[in-house]
Amino acid sequence: MDQIAGHYLIGEKLGEGAFAVVYKGRDIRLNRKVAIKILRGNRPEGISTWARLLAEGQASSALNHTNICRLYDIGEEQETDYVVYELIEGQTLKSLINSGPLPLGIALHNARQIASALAHAHAAGILHCDLTSSNVMVTVSGDVKVIDFGLAKPLDRDDIRTVKKSDSSLDKAGWLGGTLPYLAPEMLHGGDATAQTDIWSLGVLLYEMLTGHFPFAGRTLYEVSMAIMIAAVVPLPKRIPVTLRAIVYRCLSKDKSLRYKSALAVQRHLNAELEIMVPRASSSINRALAKLLVVLGSVHF
Repeated sequence: MDQIAGHYLIGEKLGEGAFAVVYKGRDIRLNRKVAIKILRGNRPEGISTWARLLAEGQASSALNHTNICRLYDIGEEQETDYVVYELIEGQTLKSLINSGPLPLGIALHNARQIASALAHAHAAGILHCDLTSSNVMVTVSGDVKVIDFGLAKPLDRDDIRTVKKSDSSLDKAGWLGGTLPYLAPEMLHGGDATAQTDIWSLGVLLYEMLTGHFPFAGRTLYEVSMAIMIAAVVPLPKRIPVTLRAIVYRCLSKDKSLRYKSALAVQRHLNAELEIMVPRASSSINRALAKLLVVLGSVHF
């Protein structure tokens, strides 16, 4: 193991993205397992500076919620920025969805936990701005953990112009391709992030869990961005209850004033929907099913 910042030991690599690599590690001072995200030195200009990382890390570290991955520390070592999180045993939501749509009860069980995490963060004045299936973990006990709260950055206007005229395929789109399908239309129009921006992303996640694919599709960045801005959402299957379809469609309203006013309101409607479907022991049943899905292919973050 290599040592970083004096008291962190770096172990095996757990995964990597466009501008960060995540390792399993250990805090030797507190004798606990951690996940350490090392930010790449070649990330795009403006995505993350040390001053911004410090300010947002201070804010997000104040979040204390069962469905939010705890941020333990941030640091800088030889001009390399890193973030230290709690180590989560489980799988990303993306890896679960890759196998196909989730059972209806599990999708609702996951979505209401994500909504609860958003409501807690929004009440603290923190937006996620990059809520994707790769940024949601499902633990081996069937609980949801949203990661990277307060560390995401919305696209700036130069990024938006690049996306809207690009004929690059999503597979070659780098960090943009990973987040574009979750971006609210007002972001692509150059607007500011709000609570309704995160609620749009929650709607995309719920749609994705229910169907196994995105509500707006295309072969290139340009096609996807245009679909998000002007196309109607691909209708949800008839097997999904009409009341649940209404929740998803409201989250995905292109007019943000027609979306839910708060993530708490979304959570309440999802709770009511789940109680209608499984009025007794719904939480324990869905937790057990979710646990079964995760343990079949458990990884760590």
